[in-house]
Amino acid sequence: MSHFPDFLTAGKSKQCCWGHAWHRQCFESQTVSRGLRCAPAVGTTTLREFSRLSTLTEANVVPPVVACSLAALVSLLCLLLLAVLWAGPQPLLERCASVDCRQARSFLEGLMDASVNPCKDFFRHTCRRWITDHFSGANFSVQATRDMLSSLKWALLDSADEDLMARPVRFYRACSAFPTLTPVVTPSILVERFRNDTSVLTMTNAAAVVRRVIQLSLLRRVSTLFTVALVDYRGNASLYLSRARSLSQKLNSLRHGPSLVEFLTEIVQATLPFAPQTPNKDTKATVVALLDFDDVVSFNQSTTGGTEALSALDIDHLSTLMGGEDWTDIVNSVTSASVQLTKASTVMCEGFESIKSTLEYFRENFALGLLYIFFHILMEAGQFHYLKRFSFERPNELERACLSAIQDVLPPLWSRLFNNLTHSALSEPSRVEAIFNSVRTLSSQRPPMQGMSAADRKRALSALRSVELFEHNTSLSLLPHAVDSLNMSETQFKNDFPSLYISVKAAEAARRLADPPSFKDVVSGPFLLSPRVVYSEALNAVVLPAALRRPPVTYSTRVPIEFDVGTLGVLLAQAVFRAGLPSTDSDSAQQWFDGNVGKFIRCAEESAQSVLRSTLRTLPPQHALELFSLTRAVKIAYAVMKEDYEALSSRRGYQEAWAMAQRTFFRRFCLLTCSSDVGNEGVIESRLRCMVPLLNMVEFSGAFECNSVPQFRKLRSCVSV
Repeated sequence: MSHFPDFLTAGKSKQCCWGHAWHRQCFESQTVSRGLRCAPAVGTTTLREFSRLSTLTEANVVPPVVACSLAALVSLLCLLLLAVLWAGPQPLLERCASVDCRQARSFLEGLMDASVNPCKDFFRHTCRRWITDHFSGANFSVQATRDMLSSLKWALLDSADEDLMARPVRFYRACSAFPTLTPVVTPSILVERFRNDTSVLTMTNAAAVVRRVIQLSLLRRVSTLFTVALVDYRGNASLYLSRARSLSQKLNSLRHGPSLVEFLTEIVQATLPFAPQTPNKDTKATVVALLDFDDVVSFNQSTTGGTEALSALDIDHLSTLMGGEDWTDIVNSVTSASVQLTKASTVMCEGFESIKSTLEYFRENFALGLLYIFFHILMEAGQFHYLKRFSFERPNELERACLSAIQDVLPPLWSRLFNNLTHSALSEPSRVEAIFNSVRTLSSQRPPMQGMSAADRKRALSALRSVELFEHNTSLSLLPHAVDSLNMSETQFKNDFPSLYISVKAAEAARRLADPPSFKDVVSGPFLLSPRVVYSEALNAVVLPAALRRPPVTYSTRVPIEFDVGTLGVLLAQAVFRAGLPSTDSDSAQQWFDGNVGKFIRCAEESAQSVLRSTLRTLPPQHALELFSLTRAVKIAYAVMKEDYEALSSRRGYQEAWAMAQRTFFRRFCLLTCSSDVGNEGVIESRLRCMVPLLNMVEFSGAFECNSVPQFRKLRSCVSV
């Protein structure tokens, strides 16, 4: 049997050799003897030698179809392996590949003082450059708000008059130009312009004064002893009472500051001739008395107090303090026929006890109270003249006042401007909602309720589980009708901005009486310019100002979560904490404070550095409560970050990324507390707010490998979440 394939032996004569043509030899016979081989010619090569196959391998040759299949399978496996390697988990350190992330990390690293060992002095490592070199001592949230206001200012100044926002643009330009375009107005001229309002100084009846106070609030939106607003509450016209701002707050001036004293002294001298009931005609004594009155209002304004629907008994009590006036009749006398209150209408009140205290003090100091009310009316225009004279002391104050003025007269437009600018600051959507939801869930799982009564416990749990996040949404409404139809002449814009402001504000007040704004918008409005995240009991909502929804406080989703939870997460958690507090008038409030806040302070003293220990022992109750809530907030924010990273624990580079994330988180948090606004005491307070929460987290020492440092060996967890 031939060892050659059939295709080589086909034909009448069989070829047994493969070589050059001139060496070919053929057999004549049709058969080949067993074992007989064709001897190759010299120099020729047999097929067996050419293929280098042995007899054994020749006998086991793999069929071509099977070989091709195996080759295809191997190729497919290689392709799959390459695909898996290509799409496999990337090192988490490469998550910071976006432009947003690189900017965020560069910003943070630029603020850290690398020459200071974090284990030796973490506060100085984080805050030294911020306090001394960077932002003149303003804290992180305040500076973020200032940056936002500055951005909004330039957006307004750069906008064209043909734009949809032409009116607020022109309004802001007029306000910002007022100090340079308008000549100084003497106090006597300012008082003369409000000659009609001097009639309040001659009133002798408390009921008439109260009616005047309510009318000023409703018709001109001038707040004096308290504020009254008509609102849409659950689809019905209702009344909303709230505490008034003090004079020093309206002027955004330090109480008893030299500028305020100088300004009030000049105004008092021009006003006393119209105030026959003022007991002391001495200017200096009257100014001191006015400032004392203002201190009482400021104190009442700052005291805690929730928002509640007043009972009939509460309304009667307020009516008695106001001289027996009927609220319903006063309000209905200035509203349209389509918007009228009834005896059954809801009266909502924010800070009921504070308003009562202010009214009681007014009744005890009636003549001085009349002068105080008139000064509030006068400061509607006077605040801009005050800025004109003293704005050099606080350069950012003019833009804040002008933007606040827009908020007073054009709230729907203001909201749209603010939010459009906020959204444009982020290249992609943020994770605010996701962080808030996680914070709310963790906060409601194990709230500090030791010492609470059963009723307070039930209310606190309900509030924590249902608290919502409130953001000022972009308004899509058209221009307010009253403002749109107002004739704003160029003369008014350039020469008499305060009068323009008062007239536009009155037009907005008329619009609100005809179409009451929602209760939610009225309550949340004052927080729009706030540098703080606040909890509103009236809304059971955490109100997040627009300035804190943009860098450097909040970043886009292209930046790792630790950058957000270290700042925004802590602020949200601290605000949510407020929802779970016992009522201030509850019998168990003090017991809760001692069992939670007091216990925490005593525990923190054992972990604190010696420089902080004495400060902790003398901490006022309100500051101790804030420090307790801050420490708890840091732990909750850290838990949110940890939960997010645990979902990535199977990926390569996880340990390195997690270690870096923790260090970023702690640095971002401490940066949030950096401030020296009130001198050396402010630095001590800032150090306290940074270090006490961190010294009660063993995770902090592990992240920076500080376990060998003595102060970190006695770390204790004084707050549990």
